Amino acid sequence: MEMLEGRPVNTLTVVELRKHLSDRNYSTTGKKALLIDRLNEALKTISSEQPEGEQQEEEEGPKPNADRLLFLDLEFEKEDVIEFAVLIVDSKTLEAVYNYETFIKPSDGVVSKFRDRPNGITKAKLQRAPTFLDVHEDIFKVLHGGIWIGHNIIRTDIPLLLKMYRRHNLPEKRIPSFRYKIDTLKWLEGNFLGKTQGLKLNELGKFFKLEEQTHRSLEDCDLNLQVFKLCLCVIGMEKMFDSEESKVVGTSRKSKRLREQQLERW
Repeated sequence: MEMLEGRPVNTLTVVELRKHLSDRNYSTTGKKALLIDRLNEALKTISSEQPEGEQQEEEEGPKPNADRLLFLDLEFEKEDVIEFAVLIVDSKTLEAVYNYETFIKPSDGVVSKFRDRPNGITKAKLQRAPTFLDVHEDIFKVLHGGIWIGHNIIRTDIPLLLKMYRRHNLPEKRIPSFRYKIDTLKWLEGNFLGKTQGLKLNELGKFFKLEEQTHRSLEDCDLNLQVFKLCLCVIGMEKMFDSEESKVVGTSRKSKRLREQQLERW
């Protein structure tokens, strides 16, 4: 899957696909799947015609973008990633701007014993899914150099994702790395502990009366984003109230000291 302006082609809308095809003097007729294939071919043709130096710059991956937060989530079976998603969010507005998601076919031993899950991840879907080698470059392009955010990603998602790259003996320069990482579980342990019955994503979702966690990668990314925004509001309000209260207390103490000094003079 080709990338365009940092986005996988299959995440573009039909209107966007037709605009990019028109700009490149390609036909804009047909359904979305055909438009995606046509634009992929157009981008491959353009890439092959680039001077060698320009191709090398592209291979180094997208440059870090300070205005983008990458909420990521994996679903896995044993140690095989079976679904990957990233929700790309504008850091100024905290609004999602686009996303990338894919099933990933696990090893034969895992997929043969896989039992369908009630959330819609089925053995049949995994058997038809692309392998990790099919999608590793897309994942690299969408993640590399960005700010990674997720719930419990330090202990689970990041190590498991990097292990998948190394298991397939991919070169280090093709393994994505983060500019910064924010584990929302670790962050909340220092700021939100005791306010809810627990800090699991599902428990936080219930606390804020959001939809329940589905254990589907993209939906969990969105839940994580909503929880993150609400927690920021709660923590910010508490700090504001604490600051105002300390001003009131400080003023009261200062007045008390002045009164005591005046009494001593009398």
